[in-house]
Amino acid sequence: MEVYFHYKENTEKSTESDVSFFQWTSDSRGNKEELIGILVVAEGARDKRVQNNLIKTLSSVLQIAPHRIVIQEMEMEDK
Repeated sequence: MEVYFHYKENTEKSTESDVSFFQWTSDSRGNKEELIGILVVAEGARDKRVQNNLIKTLSSVLQIAPHRIVIQEMEMEDK
């Protein structure tokens, strides 16, 4: 599973390379910027029950509205 966070853009000037729409989970941003969206790419996310459980859990834990959480199926590469 991979989780990407989308933060409200800062009002400070920044270059295109400094800001990306979704930030990788290892970015340490602290409480400096407001979390406004989440993208989750997970195995088994095709199942609606899995999607609903992920949305419910993330919404509760991160205190973010469910409509701001997007769940996508992870496509596995053939080995």
